[in-house]
Amino acid sequence: MSSLICLCGCFTACSGNSDDNGEEPDNGEVTGPITLTVDKAKIEANGTDMATFTVTDANGKVLTTSEYMKNVYFEDVTTGDYLERRTNTFSAVENGTHKFKAYYLDWESDEVSVTAQNRKNYELFYRKVGVFKMTGTWCTYCPAMTSALKKVEELMPGRMVKMAFHSSSSSATDPFHLSQTSTIMSRFGASGFPTCIYDLKVMSIDRNVSAIKQTLQSQIRQYPATCGIKVNTSYNSSMGEITVNAALEVELGGRI
Repeated sequence: MSSLICLCGCFTACSGNSDDNGEEPDNGEVTGPITLTVDKAKIEANGTDMATFTVTDANGKVLTTSEYMKNVYFEDVTTGDYLERRTNTFSAVENGTHKFKAYYLDWESDEVSVTAQNRKNYELFYRKVGVFKMTGTWCTYCPAMTSALKKVEELMPGRMVKMAFHSSSSSATDPFHLSQTSTIMSRFGASGFPTCIYDLKVMSIDRNVSAIKQTLQSQIRQYPATCGIKVNTSYNSSMGEITVNAALEVELGGRI
């Protein structure tokens, strides 16, 4: 009998979920259902204006505090993305309406909406991010990166200029090998494939769609475009002439 009691005690101690610090879930202190509210229904799409979410239980207990946040998740239902862990704020650099849900353990809230607006007031020129993709025809993981970038391009059209830099491996030859690939990778301390380097500033091996979106948004927010080039072309087939008109505009001045 004593052996049985000891065994049961062992299972009790090892069962259940815990967070990063080994704390047990606190659902015994919380009463469902949960309610999600937001302090702003509209925010400026400038990357700094934020909507702050609050989650409460059936008794009005606030769950978006350090004591409970370990079990709170926020989903952007519109995109399928989740806010970073232990984060309850949202900002944007694109216009659009986003619907959010909150989750606390087994409970799920109703949706609330946040609309990001007036992007044109903060981005005079349309910013594109240079994406330097380190890849190889022999690389078995590289198609996953290509697929993720394609998905992000669908969600954020026209925001990337993608360039593929190929490299051979020690055991396989890539017919598109470029000597510059190893130079770029060495500069950023990259060693694996695939690797993406954004604007020659940020290196990432992440093939997660949400993470790539966040990287692009961060680059757009931190390094806005301050000038723009407009090009119009026309072709006269009878004379075989191509006419090109180009204009450069900078944020602090007029046209050049």
